[in-house]
Amino acid sequence: MVTRSIIILLFLFNTLGVFAQQPKFDVLRKGLFRSQLSISPGFLFSGASTNIYLHGGFEYFLKDKVSFTGHGFWYIDNQKKNGDLKHNSSVLWGLRYHFPWRKKKIDSYIGLEPGVGFVQAKKSESLSVMKATPLISASAGLTFYVWKYFNFFVETRYVHGHHSSEWNKTFKLDEFRISAGLGWNVNLIRKKTG
Repeated sequence: MVTRSIIILLFLFNTLGVFAQQPKFDVLRKGLFRSQLSISPGFLFSGASTNIYLHGGFEYFLKDKVSFTGHGFWYIDNQKKNGDLKHNSSVLWGLRYHFPWRKKKIDSYIGLEPGVGFVQAKKSESLSVMKATPLISASAGLTFYVWKYFNFFVETRYVHGHHSSEWNKTFKLDEFRISAGLGWNVNLIRKKTG
């Protein structure tokens, strides 16, 4: 079993080396459109609960190092049976600044994204009214462009917000979220030649 695992790992590392040695392609520039979809855990600071989200996002490069981004997090469930939240979905949008390296095949970035959360609290068997709650998010991540049409990404994000229920209780929505997976990209502006 161990030998089989080692062989699989060697094959995967060898495959990544082949991708890295392909002819140069210019992906990371103005006009790049990226999209992604993943399952993301979110770790609430206010309790020992882990929320699970379906995370979809897009990004469009306004300049070579500046992009506009939008993200949606659909709340699926949490790992705590008696959690305080019934719904905690959110929509975020904002700007990112990019730090490309390794001939623009690897891109690290930071971003600031305001947004809105759609939150419904629960208390015993009763539910509060779903309300729109303002949020602010800071994100940082890394993207590895494997080919001109797809990439691998990992992204971390801190989300801050408060939800006030009709029970005169305020729920802190401060959370650390992680997303990773396969992303798609295409350049919408043709590169000028000559």
